[in-house]
Amino acid sequence: MRMNCIALMLGLLVGAGCSGPPAPDAVPAAPQKPFTAISPVSIKPSGTIEERVKQAEQLAAQGEYTKAIKPLEEAILIDERDRKVRLLLVKYLLADAKKNHEADIKEDPLYVHKRIVQARMYLGGLQKYHPVSTEEEKQLALEVLYEYARTNANELQEGFAIEGLQDLVAAGFKDFDRIRADPYWRMMRANRDFKKAFPELAAEGGKPSNSGAGNAPKKPQ
Repeated sequence: MRMNCIALMLGLLVGAGCSGPPAPDAVPAAPQKPFTAISPVSIKPSGTIEERVKQAEQLAAQGEYTKAIKPLEEAILIDERDRKVRLLLVKYLLADAKKNHEADIKEDPLYVHKRIVQARMYLGGLQKYHPVSTEEEKQLALEVLYEYARTNANELQEGFAIEGLQDLVAAGFKDFDRIRADPYWRMMRANRDFKKAFPELAAEGGKPSNSGAGNAPKKPQ
């Protein structure tokens, strides 16, 4: 009986020692590495920009703008500064938005809006990396900025609509009769703040262009 009691006490002492703090000279266990979902492997795709540009142009020639955008988005991962890739992305995103403007996109009611926003972002990157715009780029910028402003006006996003119009004027826009006749601007034209801002912007747009006109204010990519 006595031996059983001694054995029981030893067991309790051993158990207490296991659950207590480590000895001063014990080596602490190495901390676990934090979990991350990002692969350490580079996301830069294989292949060339030229291959993807050719594929995109072939798809766009068939009116498949949505499919044409994908290889260009891959190409931008290879070289984000490539001028032609950015130009084509802006053109095809704008074309895709216009193509689907009257379509009933049940899966994504904001499809057109998002395409226009994407086009504006890529335009900002194009102007950032290539600040001296070609005539083609200037005209494309006017069209993208107009679509951005009118889409926000139609959705009664007052701040974005006025900001878009300011960028449009800075890019050299002068056709204010187009805004007056465009049904997308109808509700916005009744807005109090817009009524105040529009004549000022129209007057600003009527002034002679300076040497830097044609480029919209730079937007972050």
